[in-house]
Amino acid sequence: MKKNKYSLIALDIDGTMVGDSKKLSQRLKNAIKKIQQIGATVSIATGRPFSSAKKFSTLAGCNGPLICFQGAMTYDLGKEKVLRYLKLDNSIVVKSLDYFTKKEVEVMLFYDDMICSNNLSGWARNYAKRNEIKFLESKDLNSYKETSPVAIIGISKPEIVENLVYDLKLRLKDDALVTHSLPMLCEIEHLNAGKDKALQELLKSYSFEKSNVIAVGDGKGDQSMIIWAGLGVGIENGHKDVIKSSDILIPPPEDEGLASFLENLYENNLNF
Repeated sequence: MKKNKYSLIALDIDGTMVGDSKKLSQRLKNAIKKIQQIGATVSIATGRPFSSAKKFSTLAGCNGPLICFQGAMTYDLGKEKVLRYLKLDNSIVVKSLDYFTKKEVEVMLFYDDMICSNNLSGWARNYAKRNEIKFLESKDLNSYKETSPVAIIGISKPEIVENLVYDLKLRLKDDALVTHSLPMLCEIEHLNAGKDKALQELLKSYSFEKSNVIAVGDGKGDQSMIIWAGLGVGIENGHKDVIKSSDILIPPPEDEGLASFLENLYENNLNF
């Protein structure tokens, strides 16, 4: 692999920066601070909703724009300004809700920082609580067909979700982005969402190229940015497709893989 100078580092949160404990290590915070001190821009790129992602980015001390909702929103934390915000077309909302209703799947609809859900298992309510988002329960989701959420998520067992994602990709074709950042989530966003497209759009504000970008992640929703970036970094215990698509693999958060990688990047003056 050709040695390169890197300027923008995009980091997924869950499974990449933090493990099951959801706790950010001091070592990783220090590593982020050090690479930023020598000129790197570090951005969070996550499927999490805005308020949760913003809180985490601030805690981590990241200096770059925040990418959340799986790339549907990009936000400049310094200027407190939305740079990009893509909501779902109404026709996609109708098709998605009809499909999930027939499959008897638990559903979450995201509106800025509010979740509406049929909450069949209670998972959606717990998710809202963990992410400190307003929660509205509604057993009949038909009333939301005329709205434009930023994302619709179906929740089920991992083996079922695999089939849901495959089936919905065929049904929605090229009209929406269908992916799953976590094994139990089938996510639907605007066609031009996606962490890779968000990063590509973000580059227009910078003087460097995608060859100067590092993308780090573990889930299926990270695959596109890992393939797109100049250096794609996957987590060793991540999704099988991410492992195949990555240029290099690093240990999981429990073993401080990302912190070690960033420390090495710092020692080599942002070269790898």
